[in-house]
Amino acid sequence: MKKILMAGAAIIIFAALSQAQEAAPSSPSLEGGKKLMGLGKYDEAIAELAKVAEAQPDSADAHYALGDAYSGKGMWDEFVAEYRKALKLKPSAEAYINLGLSFNNKGKWSESIEEFNEAVKLDGRDTRAYNGLAWAYLQKNLIDEAVAAYKKSIAINPGDISAHSQLGVAYTKKKKYKEAVAEYQEVLKLNTSDPDKALKNYLIARLFALMEKKKDSLDYLGKAVSLSASFGQTAKTEDAFKAYAKDPVFLKLTAVKKVEEKKKEEMKEETKEAPKETPLEAP
Repeated sequence: MKKILMAGAAIIIFAALSQAQEAAPSSPSLEGGKKLMGLGKYDEAIAELAKVAEAQPDSADAHYALGDAYSGKGMWDEFVAEYRKALKLKPSAEAYINLGLSFNNKGKWSESIEEFNEAVKLDGRDTRAYNGLAWAYLQKNLIDEAVAAYKKSIAINPGDISAHSQLGVAYTKKKKYKEAVAEYQEVLKLNTSDPDKALKNYLIARLFALMEKKKDSLDYLGKAVSLSASFGQTAKTEDAFKAYAKDPVFLKLTAVKKVEEKKKEEMKEETKEAPKETPLEAP
C-alpha cells in the first residue's frame, strides 16, 4: 500500500513539473525566429530575433536572420543595418549579393556596384554578382563595364539566357549591331519556347535594318510577325525600317495585323448571328 501511495505521489509530481514546463515561455532562439519567418509571421520573427541578436551581439547568423526578417516585412533600412553588422562579423558573398540586389531595386546604382564588387572578391564564380553588377552599370550608362561584366557571367554559365539578352542590349547601346545580333540569336537557340521569341526576332530584324541588310531584316521581321502580328505595326513606326516603306514584302508584313483584325471581327459577327440553342425542359 505504501509503495502504491509513493508511486501515485511521484506521478502527481511528474505531471505538475510537466505542466509547469509547458506553461513556462520558451527562450528566444535563432531556430525559433527562422521558423516564424518560414510561416510568414514576420512581426513575431523580428521580436524573437531582435532578442537573440541583443543577447548574442557577436553572432553574425543572428544579425543575418534579423535582417532577413526585416526584409520580409519590407523594412529596408533596418535590413541594411543588420546586414552591415553581420558582414563585419562574417563577410559573405551571398550577403553582399543580397545587399546589391536590394540597392538595385531601390535604384541606388552606385551603392549596388560597390556591394556586387565586394561579392566578386569573395566568390568570383557567382554569376548573380556579375549580372547584378552589369545591370547597375547599364543604368549608369557605363556600357563598357556592363559588357565586361556580362561577358564574365556568360564565361561561367554559357547557358544564361538573361545574360545573353542583356548583353545584346548593351551591344546595341554601343552600336555594335553585329555582336548584338549574335547575342539575340544565341537566346533563340538556348530557349526555343521563350515567350519573348517574337520580340527577339523583331530586335534582330531591326538590327539588320540598321546594318542595311534588307533580306536578313525582312526574314526576321517575318518571323516576328508570324508569332505576333503587332510587330508589323510597330515596324511601320520605326525609323530603322523607313527605307522599306514601299517594299512589297514589308507592306505585306505590316498589313497582317489588319487581316487578323478583320478575321476576328468576322468571327464576332458569326457568333452574334449563330442561333442560340433552346434549353430542354425537364420532363
